[in-house]
Amino acid sequence: VLARAGVKVSSSSESGKSLLLVGRVPAARVASIAVEQAGASAPLAERRRSGAAPRVKVATPVRVGSRPSVTVRWTATDADGGRLLATIEYSANSGRSWKTVSVGPSRGNTTLPSRFFTASRRARVRIRVSDGFNETVAVTGPFRSLGAPPEARILAPRPGTRVTAGALLVLEGVAFDDAGRRLSGGRLRWLDGRRVLGRGDRLNAPVLTPGRRRIVLEATDALGRRSRSTVTVRVAAVKPLFRVLEAPARLSRRARRVSLRVAATVPATLTIAGRRFPVGLRVRSLALPIRPGRSPLRLSLRLVSGGKVTTARLTILRR
Repeated sequence: VLARAGVKVSSSSESGKSLLLVGRVPAARVASIAVEQAGASAPLAERRRSGAAPRVKVATPVRVGSRPSVTVRWTATDADGGRLLATIEYSANSGRSWKTVSVGPSRGNTTLPSRFFTASRRARVRIRVSDGFNETVAVTGPFRSLGAPPEARILAPRPGTRVTAGALLVLEGVAFDDAGRRLSGGRLRWLDGRRVLGRGDRLNAPVLTPGRRRIVLEATDALGRRSRSTVTVRVAAVKPLFRVLEAPARLSRRARRVSLRVAATVPATLTIAGRRFPVGLRVRSLALPIRPGRSPLRLSLRLVSGGKVTTARLTILRR
């Protein structure tokens, strides 16, 4: 007897006829392992080391990253005919470090997402095949992996969210590159259609135009690869108001232009003398052509947003 160790019940079947027991023992010179119950004359379960270790060969993957998935192929045999377990590991630095990408029965091949294989010019795949006691390892030659674009996911707002124009809307998302590193800051960009709303994994959205708005989270990794996640929200219209409306108190009789400074409480369209101007929360300066004259200049302003209308009149004296 090399060692004795206690075990813990990890799980049990619904019928109560089987248990999964977990324990740790040194395995370097172990020929057999048995699970015993105090007072029982015979072990509950026993397994012995087979006489021969499994054999395995692994094929170098081809064109890794050119498709969404990668198929890893290998050949494994066991002279004792036992069931084999295959552990697939990946290295992006020619074998200096490894990460496990798959564990399961040895069937000779398995298909995995390309993003499991981080972009590298010195990639390798390692297969560990075990019969429960004996383990054999095979490593591929170096190959190039293209990896995969980052993964982006919008956490907020949720699909179908409804807000009123001018209300606070929090944008929150998360993105990871194919090495599992989280992307943040300028590598995350939020858009409303083609309009850039801001950057980062969390921000308060600027005021949105009424209607169905397609919010996009665009993630860019260190290699310039991009991916997008989208969500549609509904923005209900509210009556637009003039947040800023400034005009000169007087004009020269010879003036051919008048300058206005305008801002609205929500994105809207301003119509003056048949001309249209988009306005929003930021103050915008407008230059309108006018005819010279002595009589006061009278302007009618019409502010429209989502079918809601506000009107105003300006009278500017001339001298």
